[in-house]
Amino acid sequence: MTFFRQREFRLATLLTMAAAVVATLGFAPGDAFASILVLWMVGFYGWIIWKRYRRHPGELLDADMVFLFFFGIYLLLPFSLYTFLNFGLLELQVPTRALVVGAASVLGVALGMNWPNTRPILALAPAWDRPWDTRLARWICAGLFAIGVVLLAGLIAILGVASFTETGYAETYAAEAGYGYLSIGIVFLQLGLFVTFLSEWNGETAKSPRIVWLMFILYALVALRVGRRRMVLESGVGLLALRHFLVKKFDTRKIVAIVVLAAVIFTVVGQARSALQGGLAAMTAFLRDDFTADQMRFVLAEPETVTLALTEIVDIIPAQEDYRYGATVWEAVVILVPSALYPSRPLAPSQWFVWRYDPETARAGGGYSFALIAEGYMNFGYAGAFLMGFLEALFFRAITDYRRAVPNSKSRTLLYIVVMSYTVSFIRGDIATLLKAFFFAAGLPALLIAFVLGSPSLRTWGKKFLALPRPGSPLPAGSGD
Repeated sequence: MTFFRQREFRLATLLTMAAAVVATLGFAPGDAFASILVLWMVGFYGWIIWKRYRRHPGELLDADMVFLFFFGIYLLLPFSLYTFLNFGLLELQVPTRALVVGAASVLGVALGMNWPNTRPILALAPAWDRPWDTRLARWICAGLFAIGVVLLAGLIAILGVASFTETGYAETYAAEAGYGYLSIGIVFLQLGLFVTFLSEWNGETAKSPRIVWLMFILYALVALRVGRRRMVLESGVGLLALRHFLVKKFDTRKIVAIVVLAAVIFTVVGQARSALQGGLAAMTAFLRDDFTADQMRFVLAEPETVTLALTEIVDIIPAQEDYRYGATVWEAVVILVPSALYPSRPLAPSQWFVWRYDPETARAGGGYSFALIAEGYMNFGYAGAFLMGFLEALFFRAITDYRRAVPNSKSRTLLYIVVMSYTVSFIRGDIATLLKAFFFAAGLPALLIAFVLGSPSLRTWGKKFLALPRPGSPLPAGSGD
């Protein structure tokens, strides 16, 4: 418990509480107060990263470090640009209350990352650490790819290819409404990539399975063509982490180069999506004739969405609407019911936000990113933002300790990679989205695969099943007439 006695944490707690009191009482402390608060957040955030880095030096791709990186990009970078440079694409006026929400979440992240002991949490985690049977794993890979292709083919057959290649980005999402059970086919393809990497890696050669990277390149080209950057980011983060931990570690320079290259590609694709309805030719013409280096500033468009959510939420709650007091958690479970069966089901916080902030975009089928810490504030105010930051950080700290306990376990690595690939969703999503996309669509299948391949009893059963004679094949000697 020595962390609680450290002066940095005690000072951070006092400053956050003082800022919360100032904001709650409605004072207008001015730019100096906002600058001090943001400066404290940035400094305290750097201290958190330093403490985690000292625990496992050189491991910049551990899940806890990746979470902290994206947390800083989505929260602290926009806050700093608006406060110190008055620069932002959305030209927001960030209120003090939004900064206090951010400060409360930073304090929660510090506590979660430095929680004295994760052993009680790890004791609840599965320990399916037996070596995988390669043949059984390959059958599972084939099943994942088959399911993914069938689901996506069904979606394309219903909506038509033109819905993805010749319509606007928002219109495509609107067309997919009600067909979420088919669009999760992309999740099965992602799992197929991860399981294929693990099944083909034998632990001896210092080379990644080439077939996985070829499939990923094809997958990325198709996904980027239809403007789906998040899919590529999730799969890319997972595969790079697999390569880093199992094959050969990336040095710091390569990690920085990959981050910069990814930022450039995603920015270019994001800008080209404006010409998506014109097809590939229109997108190519836009990049050739209209895209300029000045548009690279839109690399900030994605992180600013969290600042937008916080800015608007603190203006709405509690002045215009009351706190939700945990209602969004229960509603997240209800939202799992398909809309065809429950047309009047409640809106997820991200859906509620876009209808409240930009009804025209909502009617067109578009949306905005949200933030888990904004949902925490919706429920319990500053305490909710603190609690959400704490739970997120503790979860990523625990999953990191979980893999490091048995680093050669393929089942643990699979679960770890699935969590890590959804890091951004833990920051810019809401509980309902995480429950659907992460837990049910990706998490449960990953748990089942890890159980089948890593559990001694089921692994033995699977090998016996694969050894059964097929119809028309000769019976083994001594098996009778």
